Parts: sequence; structure tokens; C-alpha cells
Amino acid sequence: VFMTSDNGTNWIKISTSAVGSTIFAVTAYGSKVIATSASGVFITSNGGTNWTNITTGIVSYIYCLTNFNGTAYAGSSSSGVFKTINDGTNWIQINSGLPGGKAVRTVFCESDKIYAAVYNSGGIYYLPSSGSTWIPVNQGLTQLTCYTVTSFNNYMYAGTTTGIFRRLKSEFSSIRKTNENIPDKFKLFNNYPNPFNSQTIIKFSIPLGLGNNLVKLELFDISGRVVETLVNCALTIGEYEINFNAENLSSGCYFLKLSGSNQIKISKISLLK
Repeated sequence: VFMTSDNGTNWIKISTSAVGSTIFAVTAYGSKVIATSASGVFITSNGGTNWTNITTGIVSYIYCLTNFNGTAYAGSSSSGVFKTINDGTNWIQINSGLPGGKAVRTVFCESDKIYAAVYNSGGIYYLPSSGSTWIPVNQGLTQLTCYTVTSFNNYMYAGTTTGIFRRLKSEFSSIRKTNENIPDKFKLFNNYPNPFNSQTIIKFSIPLGLGNNLVKLELFDISGRVVETLVNCALTIGEYEINFNAENLSSGCYFLKLSGSNQIKISKISLLK
């Protein structure tokens, strides 16, 4: 593992022989750096002076790494995706919905979703931050052996063995368009049920004049902190609904904020467990 502090003019080797000479992947957050090789998965919090083996719980080679808000994700050669919320002390497999026995070549996090590019005719999958099952999004892909997935502006891009494909981000979502009629208002409906225990349905509408613009649906706690971004993409005119799973949140009052083209709608929701 090498590190640069001057945009690549100079590189300094920070890994030891225990980490290995061929590095498969690296990710960094805060003062932590995680690296993988044929020797396992290792972490350093002091710039590489000391490395700790954190492979326990992982049963195959790790090909790729990423992180989001302090959670690290690892794609493996044959055992799916692992995550850790405590710097590798414990690793948890999150494989529901993924094809078994296939290599995950890229894991990529953005906003409210985790994406995985799966090799060996696997395809592209995403996992909503509030969900527990990976969802395949392979419509339009003529080649399912995927090396990488990333995003730019309103599109996701997939790199395969036959070229690059792209798809609108709005199609990688648990959002469902429920009505093609043209609404007359930018509206955030009352969620149902409310109060709710873990799961509720949120509906909103995009009227004429606001279609194809960026729409955000955010959840705030009572202190005004954003706890989840449920929608963050361009949407066409129509009515939409989204299933929201709040199993990872504490009971209490929260606020939904729907925003787009300088219009804002807010509603209060109550979570009772």
C-alpha cells in the first residue's frame, strides 16, 4: 500500500510484509485505512506504522472495498458481500438476493443505496439502506458478467465484458410510479399507516412543470438532523409511492421533507415500536 499527500508527485509505502505485496483493494475513512491481499484483510489507524489482521469472519478473498458513513463494505471472490460497523472486529454477510458462488468485483455506495457488480454472469444489484435484500437491475444489459458500477449525474454506469451500459438512477429505486395522470400539485401525502411500526408507505406527486427535475425526499429527526435520504433523483410527471422500512430507527417523531424546483412540502410521521 502506498500513500501520497501531494496529489501523486511522491508516493510512500506504508504497508508491511505481513499485509502482502499484491494489494487487491484499499478504502479509507477518518484515520483508518483498510487493505486486502491474498494474506487477508488488514487495518491501520496510524498511517501504516501498525497493521492489524481483521480477516476473522471472512471466508474468501476480498476483491473490492468501499465505505459509507463509517461502515465498510467488502466484495468477495465467492462469498458475496460483507460489512463491518466496528472497523473489522466483526464482519456480517449481507447476501440475501445475490447469486451464490459468484465474485463481487465492485461495491459502490451512494446516498441511500449500495451497488454491487457481480462477475460470472451475475449482473448489477442494489441494496437500499433500509432494506435487507439485494435487488437485481439487469434489464437492458446484454452481458451480465460485470466488472464495475459507478454513477455520474442522473445515471448509473456498468462496465461489462462487452462494453459500458448506463441507466437512469430513478430506475434503481424502490419508488413505484402508481399513476400516469398529470397531478395538479406538488404534494406529499400523509403516510399510511401513521403512527407505524417499522414499515409505512409514503406517497407524493410531481405535477406539470416539475417533471425531469431533481426531487429529494429526506427524513429528519426531531433535532433537525437528516437520518435518511429516501429519494434523490430526477423524476417524470406522475404520482409515486415508496415503502419505507424504519427497523433501524428508534421510536419517536420524524419529519419528511419533499423538495424540488424551489418547492418544499413537509409532513410529520410517528414511529412506534
